[in-house]
Amino acid sequence: MKVVEVEYGRYLLKAGVQKNGALGRAFIRAKQGAGILCEVKAKTPDLAIEALKQALDETDRAARKNRRRDEKLEFDVPTVAEYQLALSKISPDGSYRSMLEAHARAGREGLTAGQLAEAAGYANFNAANLHYGKLGREVADFLGVALPASTARPGEDVATGVLAGIGPEEGIFVWVMRPELRAALGYPE
Repeated sequence: MKVVEVEYGRYLLKAGVQKNGALGRAFIRAKQGAGILCEVKAKTPDLAIEALKQALDETDRAARKNRRRDEKLEFDVPTVAEYQLALSKISPDGSYRSMLEAHARAGREGLTAGQLAEAAGYANFNAANLHYGKLGREVADFLGVALPASTARPGEDVATGVLAGIGPEEGIFVWVMRPELRAALGYPE
């Protein structure tokens, strides 16, 4: 069976002929083995690809419409459902999971980079900044969201801002986990 493959933004679309028509499936390109995001049946592979594009466009439009705006970081925060999908497909484990869990438990108090490092067993806050930023970038790539702008370094982004906002307290830099991410992790507000 010949399979048609099409790259469509952050998605990989595949469609092929089956016994009673064509089956099309959409996958995230950013992560290998991320699983099927969407599946459609159509008369031909080309029609299946078009139906996938329409379904993905509608899903993306709905997600963008429901995002909350973080004005401080100029960032549209993903929804609970988006975070749930990203976490289920990315499956962070080890030190990444330790940082997420500790951060979620901290609630509105948030954590400093040093406290995140301690939760993950890292030697210092630089390692936490690096790895939490990598996780934030992976979530952003998976969801197709732009990274927040850095408030400290104009023209640069801050990938950790995908996971957390800046705490309200002056003088101490504290990351407060996004409520949507906390809810996706199963921690009530």
